[in-house]
Amino acid sequence: MTHIVSVLKSDKMRCYHFLFLVSFMPLVSSSGELFQSWKQHYGKHYRNIKEEQNRYAIWRRNLELVERHNKLNSSAFLMEMNRFADQLYIGHRIPLDHKTISSETIPTRSAPDSFDWRKKGAISPVKNQGQMGRPAVFATVDSIESMHFIKSGQLVELSIQEMAQCCNASFLTSNFECVKKLGGLCSTASYPDSRTCQSQQCTPVAMVTGAKQVKTGDEQDLKLAVYTQPVVAAIDASHASFQLYRSGVYYEPACSSQRLDHAILVVGYGSQAGKDFWIVKNSWGVDWGMEGYILMSRNRGNNCGIATTAEYPVGT
Repeated sequence: MTHIVSVLKSDKMRCYHFLFLVSFMPLVSSSGELFQSWKQHYGKHYRNIKEEQNRYAIWRRNLELVERHNKLNSSAFLMEMNRFADQLYIGHRIPLDHKTISSETIPTRSAPDSFDWRKKGAISPVKNQGQMGRPAVFATVDSIESMHFIKSGQLVELSIQEMAQCCNASFLTSNFECVKKLGGLCSTASYPDSRTCQSQQCTPVAMVTGAKQVKTGDEQDLKLAVYTQPVVAAIDASHASFQLYRSGVYYEPACSSQRLDHAILVVGYGSQAGKDFWIVKNSWGVDWGMEGYILMSRNRGNNCGIATTAEYPVGT
């Protein structure tokens, strides 16, 4: 058997993306050479030999995991040796006892079997949170951008920097509440380049007046909400299967519906080969998953807590 190292070329991005799909990759001494190629591709540099050895040990364990998973579960979803393959996931617990800033409920109405806000032009490009480590900031800004598009017909990229500097919130509703107090968010282009909050130095583009919350754990209610507007949700992303996700409908039996540590944006839903899924926008860059997206299982017992605490902003 031979190593399978796929290289995809994107006409739009004009770059190459190593997938390292290891469905049939044998664990032999050449894994060291593969590690060096992987390091070079992702521009990995370590402080010293000890750190490199520790990273390689993690990478090697993940290689075994990806190989085993892809061999046994290729018809479900695939994993890959992406740029997170040398890391152990460290998430930040999202509190579940928060209160929404509005008591408004999601209107009860019918929704089609599938829907995708990307096809409506309501979703901005995938972002990369990098070392910031505050996914709720990115998901919140994404949701406000979409809300503004639905209200105005204009998709404006709002300032992540303003959100990060001016809102010291660690979970979802507090972020919406902060934006409400700020009087809205400015565009990325108009927000001053500074290390401190500069909200008074620019004119807000999108205003938040409240938030609507999905009924806890109710995926049907989440479906109605997503058909109304892209929805911010907290999930359990603490598993290597999520970190190293490549494609397919993701289902993790070990996922918790209460221990939530990551925030994402649900932009649609549908079904594939009899499997219902949510279309989820992440903030880990376009070289993760399906160009920055993941299809997460829908109607499978609120897997990973996607409907546990989900909401979207109200405003203009």
